[in-house]
Amino acid sequence: MSKHTPLPWVISNQFSSANYIQIRPHIGHKGYPICKVKDLNKFVQGSAQANAALIVKAVNNHEALLNEIQIAVDRFKPDHCVTCINYEDPMRCDCGEHKHLQRMKQLLKGCE
Repeated sequence: MSKHTPLPWVISNQFSSANYIQIRPHIGHKGYPICKVKDLNKFVQGSAQANAALIVKAVNNHEALLNEIQIAVDRFKPDHCVTCINYEDPMRCDCGEHKHLQRMKQLLKGCE
């Protein structure tokens, strides 16, 4: 699999039009647009700008969020929960912490 375009990505108003918003590589990077985002239809004006902003925000923060989730997973200690200590199988604990841990692990796996 090839690598994605270097980050950060930006919304380029300079190259956008009334029909679409362009997402381009960071300012100063010469290259083609990464994508063009259009409004859903003529009745939903402004959705292109909102969708482009969401794409840029998600992409630019993706790696940092994954790193923070991994740190939280790595630092999780089941012995910090008094309820967990009482169970032979901590996953049966109803404190909620293990459910959060499992969800974080699922999120990390889904982003592989």
